Amino acid sequence: MAETSFKPGNSSPTPGLTALASGFFSWLADFILYPIDTISTRLKGSKSKQQVGPVRFLLHSMKTEGRSLYRGVTLTIPHSFIPTGVYIYIYENLMHHASSFVDSVTSHKQVKLVFPFFVSVFAEGVALVL
Repeated sequence: MAETSFKPGNSSPTPGLTALASGFFSWLADFILYPIDTISTRLKGSKSKQQVGPVRFLLHSMKTEGRSLYRGVTLTIPHSFIPTGVYIYIYENLMHHASSFVDSVTSHKQVKLVFPFFVSVFAEGVALVL
């Protein structure tokens, strides 16, 4: 019988909790790196990039603009949190339920080694479509 929630004594969290945590930390990484990505995009389009180095451009932009560098960061939620959460949820569920089936059907090591790859490709495909 499958566990419905994570308890401190259990060896692993449920796929749903793992998916939520993965999605959150994916978005958190995007949130932290968002100003650097914004400045990088501006530097690539800047005509004065030969005159100003990337570090100086970064420091100048952070000093003059501050929090406005985070403008639009909420738009990253659908592009990082949702696909990552869906991918991890599908992958974890398929690996949990289908790996015992693969073990019972075959004893070939090659199939068992390649199986996670195919599960990953399927989960990624579903996450990208959504």
